[in-house]
Amino acid sequence: MNSTSLENIVLELNEYDPEEVQLSIDSADFRVENPYLNITVRIEMDETREEKWRIYLIGYLSGHISTATSFYVDLKKDHPLLWDYNNIQASLYFNGQPDDFYRLYWDLHNIHTSLYGSYNTIDKYLNEVGQLDKLLKSGYGLLANGPKNLLVKFAECLEENGIKSSITNEREPVYWNGSRTVSALQNLSVLLIGESYIITNEFKIEKISATL
Repeated sequence: MNSTSLENIVLELNEYDPEEVQLSIDSADFRVENPYLNITVRIEMDETREEKWRIYLIGYLSGHISTATSFYVDLKKDHPLLWDYNNIQASLYFNGQPDDFYRLYWDLHNIHTSLYGSYNTIDKYLNEVGQLDKLLKSGYGLLANGPKNLLVKFAECLEENGIKSSITNEREPVYWNGSRTVSALQNLSVLLIGESYIITNEFKIEKISATL
């Protein structure tokens, strides 16, 4: 792979069959001035080729690293993981009691999983996770805080379970970028490598070594 563009490298890797490609994150450092991660790409065809790359994370925001080897890699500018940073944030209130608490929780959980997979948990957004059954039995309260795109889907689920809802307190996402408070960044990307993800403004990539 001769490209120095992460977008082109991802496209090239996805042209291979999954069993021909292995990716692993060898190390990462998010605490330095220029955060980065080191990855190894192994391509097994007639001959085995191994390349090591360093990916610099310009404007790093958040991520999760797994050291497990993977065949899956993608780079996206439109993904639910980005909603915390580029979607209106809001609060979801409910009014009513579910006929079946466990069914409602299962439905909410399935909605979350269909959007986020295993990259984050529903606990990040639900209120009173440890006492959710008690909260719902009270008949009224704050169910969740989070991206409006997610809360709209939760609200539809509540309606299907016979519970009224309202989305309030809409606001721009605000967060600390390391030096100041910023809001509503739109030019974000998320890099997905197996069970790992990295959210940042820009990726720059440098080849460290290549062997046959």
